[in-house]
Amino acid sequence: MAWPTSVATNADLYVAVNNVNTTLNGAIDAVTTTVVLTDATNFPATGGFVTIGTEAISYTSKTGNSLNGVVRGADGTVAASHANLAPTFLFVVAAHHNELKDEVIAVETDINARIGVPGGTNTLKVVAGTAADPSIEFPSGNGIYDAGVGGVQISRLSAQVARFDSTILLINPVQLSDVLQMPIGSVTAPSIAQTSDLNTGLYWSATDVLSVTAGGSNVVSFKGTPAFQTIFNSSTGVGTRPSIAFSGSETTGFINSGTTINIMNSGSTNYTFSSSGVFQGNWGNSISSPAIQGIIDTNTGIAWSAADTLDLATAGLSRLKVTSAGQSQFSGDLNPQSTQTSKINNINSNTSLDNHYYVTVDASGGAITLTLPALSGITGRTYWVKKTDSSSNNVVIDGSGAETIDGAANVTFNTQYQSYTVVAGASEWHIF
Repeated sequence: MAWPTSVATNADLYVAVNNVNTTLNGAIDAVTTTVVLTDATNFPATGGFVTIGTEAISYTSKTGNSLNGVVRGADGTVAASHANLAPTFLFVVAAHHNELKDEVIAVETDINARIGVPGGTNTLKVVAGTAADPSIEFPSGNGIYDAGVGGVQISRLSAQVARFDSTILLINPVQLSDVLQMPIGSVTAPSIAQTSDLNTGLYWSATDVLSVTAGGSNVVSFKGTPAFQTIFNSSTGVGTRPSIAFSGSETTGFINSGTTINIMNSGSTNYTFSSSGVFQGNWGNSISSPAIQGIIDTNTGIAWSAADTLDLATAGLSRLKVTSAGQSQFSGDLNPQSTQTSKINNINSNTSLDNHYYVTVDASGGAITLTLPALSGITGRTYWVKKTDSSSNNVVIDGSGAETIDGAANVTFNTQYQSYTVVAGASEWHIF
């Protein structure tokens, strides 16, 4: 029996020929396996059975008049001795029928297992199959199967590339190297849509343009040529709802009003960008929470405390107020160098200067060395140093490492109320 491992051949099912007979060419006993016929011309070359008396003898092939692969007493008969010129026939024996019967049963059993056509219905059923062995397979090796996950799968080269179920089409892009082609569609009938909402989905509005439609209206298009663009088909929005909003807050987003783009927060316009290059904000007037502030320092920044009035605030307090009258009002210490503070630092021990700037030195307890910072990145920084005690102990201003002060390694002085102004240059410190 060949099926289901292979397709049956003439050798499997035997060939029947009518009115074929001859005689033995030489006597044989009951065990002889060399059988020569007088004329084997009409006997099947693919093998079969010859009958001599009551004995059936099987063979697999023939060479001239000699039979090959002989089996004596075949198909349940008894081997016997036969005389020379004994009549020899090509009869249909039981094995012909039984072999054919077994093959038919094997084919029907396999069809039932693979297709399973139940009696009395018109349903054609197939086995579930797998990606590697799909239930419906094409000559290319691709096929269709059902892995029992609620949908129909498509396999390519033994791997799943797509799955269809009642609500969704899933594509496996790793396995799908070929193109999945869809119809172009239209704004009212998109090519990819939900069965219960046929005018909402994706469609191709032009060459190299993928568009999204909702309710039959274009809402956004993605262009690939001549340059990549994302085009939103939106205008001023509706009421407090911006045309481009964010998930979780439909009243926060962007509004396009022709020549102006507005940023809306919680239903109110906060910032406006116009085509003339003007940037306007719905600025706050709180000094403690300025309109422009740092993310990690919310009480320091710029505020508009009144009409035509701009405030610079730190730590929730106004430090500089500029009005339309041209007045500038300062609050607290003021130093003409914006990067420095006017606080006076009293020093009585060796110190590396940083943001001290104004320094009074008490050297009554011993000599004091003030080490200047490295020059890199601080050009223009200024330190004012004054000795306040009456001792003769030295105050030394020393450069960082090998850096010099007007060509000298340091400046040394010991007179009470003597002072120096030291300014950072590009390559050394200078005394003024």
